Amino acid sequence: MKRRNCIKGLVLTGFITLIGFSSCQVVNRYKSPQVDSEDLFRDENPVDTTTIASIPWYEFFSDMFLQTYIHEALGNNYDMLIAQERIKQAEAVLGMARAAYFPDIALSAQVNQTRLSNADPLTGASKEKNNLAYHTENYTLGIVASWELDIWGKMNRQSRAKYAQMLNSYAGRNLIQTSLIANISNTYYSLLALDEQLRVTNDMIVLMEENLVTMEAMKEAGMTNGAAVEQTRAALASTKTSIPELENNIKQLENALCTLLGRKP
Repeated sequence: MKRRNCIKGLVLTGFITLIGFSSCQVVNRYKSPQVDSEDLFRDENPVDTTTIASIPWYEFFSDMFLQTYIHEALGNNYDMLIAQERIKQAEAVLGMARAAYFPDIALSAQVNQTRLSNADPLTGASKEKNNLAYHTENYTLGIVASWELDIWGKMNRQSRAKYAQMLNSYAGRNLIQTSLIANISNTYYSLLALDEQLRVTNDMIVLMEENLVTMEAMKEAGMTNGAAVEQTRAALASTKTSIPELENNIKQLENALCTLLGRKP
């Protein structure tokens, strides 16, 4: 009976040990599966992979005013500032993860002072002529060092995870930067178009006013009728009503541009 119990105990111990080692096994690195993509796209035509995405924005946009706006936005835009802080945070976390490879050293220091009186505890009278106290000082200095060996790859996986998070922060910053530059350039060129449209409309109003004076003179001379004059006057009034709408659209785009630049509208 004792022998049977001993065998059961050995088997149970071995089973528990096997489970323990299996739980501590090193995790293999992920390898993406190989996918054969040949003949999947029959209509695919080989083209040049060089796109405008590889051109730096300061070379793509040659307008000096636009470049100034983009530089200002990259330094003052709130979304960009948040993205920059996230990158700093990710870099700090990665540094902490990599610091786990090095030993931890703790230093402690302590000073104790003790004073004992010479006076009699009952009468309070001094046992000696000069009631001097006994003074002792103790100094303690301690150093503790610990080093965790990365046997099972735990710290390595944590470091790789933090590194991936840092790359994700960089990618997020680049995405925000690309979107910001696109919005600024779109708003800037829309403003230029509206300014030009407003200028052309004002010039057109001047010409239409001169045409109205001419039509009224021709009516008095009997060279045209009143309907033509009223038609010219109505066209002039319709053109003038478009001015406030254009000016309002310009103000809205200017406010949007100020927001992108991190300015007050």
